[in-house]
Amino acid sequence: MLLSVLLQAQQVKNNQTFVLEVWVRDSITHQPLSASSVAVKGHRHLHATNEEGFIRIDSIKAGEVKLQVANLGYHPVQVVVHVPATDRVEIFMCPESYHLHETIIMNQRNVDDPTFSTQHKSIINSEQAENNRGQNISEMLSIINGITLLNSGPNIAKPVIRGLHSNRVLMLNAGIRQEGQNWGAEHGPEIDPFVANRVEVIKGASAVEFGAEAIGGVIRISPRDYRNEKGVGGIFQIQGLSNNMQGAFSLTAEGTHLQNNQLSWRLQGSMRKAGDSHAPDYVISNTGLSDRNISVATAYRIKRFHADFYYSKFYSQMGIFIASHMGNADDLLAALRRSQPLVVNPFTYKMDRPFQQVTHDLVSMKLTWFTTDKSRVVLQQSYQQNMREEYDIDRPFNQAIRNRPAYDLRLYSLNTEIKWEHELMKHVKGKLGISWMQQQNNAAGVAFIIPHFNAHTAGVYLMEKWEHAKWILEAGLRYDMRWLNANSTRRFNELDESRTFSNFNGIISLVRLLPRQWILTTTTSTGWRAPAINELYSNGLHAANASYEIGDKTLKPEQSLMLDAVIKKEAKTSRIEIGIYSHYITDFIYQRPNRQPTLTIRGAFPTFQFSQTNAWLNGADISAEKVWFKQWQIGIAISYLYANDAKSNEPLIYMPANRLRMHASYLFDNGKRLSQTAVELRGNYVMRQWRYVTGIDYTDPPPAYFLLGLHVRTHIKVCNNNWMLSMDLHNLLNTRYRDYLSRFRYFTDDAGFDLVLRLSIPFTFSTPVNINN
Repeated sequence: MLLSVLLQAQQVKNNQTFVLEVWVRDSITHQPLSASSVAVKGHRHLHATNEEGFIRIDSIKAGEVKLQVANLGYHPVQVVVHVPATDRVEIFMCPESYHLHETIIMNQRNVDDPTFSTQHKSIINSEQAENNRGQNISEMLSIINGITLLNSGPNIAKPVIRGLHSNRVLMLNAGIRQEGQNWGAEHGPEIDPFVANRVEVIKGASAVEFGAEAIGGVIRISPRDYRNEKGVGGIFQIQGLSNNMQGAFSLTAEGTHLQNNQLSWRLQGSMRKAGDSHAPDYVISNTGLSDRNISVATAYRIKRFHADFYYSKFYSQMGIFIASHMGNADDLLAALRRSQPLVVNPFTYKMDRPFQQVTHDLVSMKLTWFTTDKSRVVLQQSYQQNMREEYDIDRPFNQAIRNRPAYDLRLYSLNTEIKWEHELMKHVKGKLGISWMQQQNNAAGVAFIIPHFNAHTAGVYLMEKWEHAKWILEAGLRYDMRWLNANSTRRFNELDESRTFSNFNGIISLVRLLPRQWILTTTTSTGWRAPAINELYSNGLHAANASYEIGDKTLKPEQSLMLDAVIKKEAKTSRIEIGIYSHYITDFIYQRPNRQPTLTIRGAFPTFQFSQTNAWLNGADISAEKVWFKQWQIGIAISYLYANDAKSNEPLIYMPANRLRMHASYLFDNGKRLSQTAVELRGNYVMRQWRYVTGIDYTDPPPAYFLLGLHVRTHIKVCNNNWMLSMDLHNLLNTRYRDYLSRFRYFTDDAGFDLVLRLSIPFTFSTPVNINN
C-alpha cells in the first residue's frame, strides 16, 4: 500500500493521466461490435474493441477528448467527452442499412455486455464483482436472480440455476471449460474468487456450443482485460470478514509493451485464511479454510495472428463440520432432533480431521488466425489436473494408515477445440467447431467411493445467426459421443465395464426489438447429459457432506426440452425484466434419501440412493428497478420454481424454495475526495419449501427466514488515484435460520452476523517499462 502511494505521489500534476473505458454496440440489436476502430485525437495509435465491444484507453489527459469510432457496415461516429468527469462511455452505432438516428452516449458503471449467444444473459460487471466478493465464487453468483446456492458448510457452495446444479451447469474459467470434480454437493468450483472480473450467466439449456452437459446453464468467468496502453500497472485488494475472522488479499500486476502493443501480460496471486464460522448462538466447529492461488496470462498480437497463454493454480484446505460425523446410529438420530450440534468447540484457526485438500492446475494455449476481416479460426488446447484428498475422522485400527486420506482422487483432462467463426453473407454470422476431450481418473485412498475411469468425448457443432433490422434469429445443432470405461479391483467393488453414450441437441432463439425499448427473447432448446461416474458407481461415504452414497449402473442419459421467454425494458431511470420457463427432463437423475442410515466403521451417516424419474420444472424470474430524483434507487426480484416428479405427480425433492429480494439505495453527490458514495439496504425473504413429500427426508424443510443486510461503498481520491472501499453487513439481525439446500441443515444453523470490509488500490508506473530490446 505504501509503495503504491509513493509511486503515485511522484507523478507531476501537469502530466496526470486518466483511463477512459469505451463500449461500442449496435444501436438496433444492442449486440457488442468487435473490431471497431476507436481513434483518440492526440494519440498516435488506433485502438480496436475486443469481442465484447470493449476498449480500455490509458494515458488520457484531462479536458476535452475527441473520439472517432468506425466499423464496417455502420455509420461512423464522432463524439466529444470530458475527462475526468466522464470515465466510461457507451456508444451505439447505427447500421448503414437502417436510417441514421441519434447516437447514444452514457457515462455509467453498469454496462450490460452480451458476449456469447443470443440467449438472454445475466451480467455481473467488474464493479459488481468487486462489491460482492465473499467466501467463494458461488457466493458472488447468488446476487443474480434465479441463482441459489447448494451448501456443504460455510465455505463450500456451488451455484444452482433454476433448480439444476453440478454436472448440469457448465463453468467457463478464462474461456476454458472447468473440468474439476464437480459431482456431488461437497465439491465447489475450484476458481479463485479474486480472478473473476466479469461473470455472464445463461439460464437454461445452452449445450450447442459448450457441450452436452450444459442443460442447466452456462457460467462464464472472465479475468481482467489486458492493458491497452504501454506501461505497467495493477491492483492490490484486501478483505476481512468478522464471522470467521477471515483475512484475504490479492495482488495483480499487468503490462503492455512493444510496438503497437503487441505483447501483454498479467500476473495475479491471492491468499485467504479463515477460522471457524459462527452461527448466531455457537461456533460451527472445524469449518476453517486456507487458500493459495496464482494465475499467469500472456498475449502476443501481430497482424492477423494472436496467441494467448493462461495458467492458474488453485489450492484450498477446508475443514469439514465435525458435528456432522456421528459415531453410532443413536448419536445420529439425536443430532437430527437437536437444535444445536452435539459438538461445539471454541473458535480456532486450526483444522482437524475431517478435512479436505483440493489442488487444481489449468494450463491453456489459444491461437487465433484472422483469415479475413470477417472470419477467423481459433484453436484452443487446455490441460487440467484436479487432485482431491478427503481425510475422515481419525478412527483407524491400523496405525499404518492413520495419516493416509480416506479418498485420494486425481482427475486429468485434456481438451482440444477448433472453431471457424465466419460471416457467410450479409446479416448472417456463425460458428462451426469440433471438440475432443480425454479424461482419466485415478481413485486411491483407504476407502472406496468411485472407481478408476477413462473417458473420451467428441463433439461437432454448427451455429448460425441472422440479424436484420429489429430481428435476430439464431439456430444451432450439435452431436456428441462419449465413451466411458470404469474399473476397480477393490474387494466387494470389483468392476470392469464400458459404456457409450451419444445424441443430438439443438437450439432456436429469436430476439425481437419492440417499441419503447422493450426486447423480447424466446428460446427453444433440447439437451442431454450422460450419467456421471458417481451417479453410476459410487458406493461409500462422502466425508465432505457426511453422507453415504449409492450409485446405480443402470441409469440412462437425461433428455431435456426447455421453453424460455424473457421480456425486458431498460430505460434511463427504470428497468424491468420478466422471464418464464418450462423445462421437462426425461430420466432426471437425483438423490433419494434412504430412511435407514448406514453404519460403517467410521460411524453412522444419512444414506442417499441415485435414482431416475421424469422431472418438470416451471418457474419465473421477475426483477424491476426504479431511480427516483437521480439519487434514490429501489429494486425488487422474485424467483419462483414449481418442480414436480412427472411420474408420481409429487413434488421433486431438494429444489430451492421461492424467494423475494429487495433493495433500496441512496447515491451521494461527489465531493472533493469522495465519489460514487452509496448506501444500500438489502432484504432477502426465503419461503419455507412447502412442496415436499412427508417422511421422505431425514428432517422436514426448515422454516422461512428473512435476512437483512447493509452495503456501503465509496471511491477515495488518494494521490491522484481512486481507491475503492466497501463494507457489507450480512445477516444484520443475527437471525437463526437453516436453508433447505444446505446439506448440513440436519445438524447446524447457517452462519450469523458477518461484517465484510474490502479495499482496492489500483496503481500504475508513470514511466512505461521498456522491454523492446
